[in-house]
Amino acid sequence: CPVRAFCSPRGNGYADMHLWINHLASLAEGKWLIIWNDDARMLTPEWDMLVEHSFADEKVWHGVDEILCKVPRLNGELGCTAFFFLNRRVVEILGRFSYILHCDTWVASIMKFIDSLLFLPMVDVHHMEGKVGEERDTVWHEANHVRASSECTTRNMDGTRQKLEDALKLHLYIAERFVGDKK
Repeated sequence: CPVRAFCSPRGNGYADMHLWINHLASLAEGKWLIIWNDDARMLTPEWDMLVEHSFADEKVWHGVDEILCKVPRLNGELGCTAFFFLNRRVVEILGRFSYILHCDTWVASIMKFIDSLLFLPMVDVHHMEGKVGEERDTVWHEANHVRASSECTTRNMDGTRQKLEDALKLHLYIAERFVGDKK
């Protein structure tokens, strides 16, 4: 698997994270996009095969695998959407990964809204949440500071409008591909 590295200006630090993620997602060539932290560990052997071979079929109302966000267990809990595998086609349709700096929150809220989350109880991720020993690292502190002061969320009018626009784009894509008696 070829690996590419990209260096760019830091901009406003964590506050510009969605801009970096959007740029990197536009350059991605693989089927699945993953946002990963340096303090996260994949615990499941051969997790990539489990992700690749888990399909929407009857588990998601529309059965369109391209519009899918696969969510592993996080620290033993199923349902937390801090880490996930997003089909690249979603980003191609939307023209971006995230509208706000809280990329995981943005994507998960849209995919949940259109019932396109597929939970993977067989894949486990451990997140140390910025801990180095008992101390939090500098990235965790910066992220927490930005999170606390961020005004751009999915709960304000602009965020709600953008979320609905993104959901509609994906819903229209699904409607064009609906097959069988699910129409």
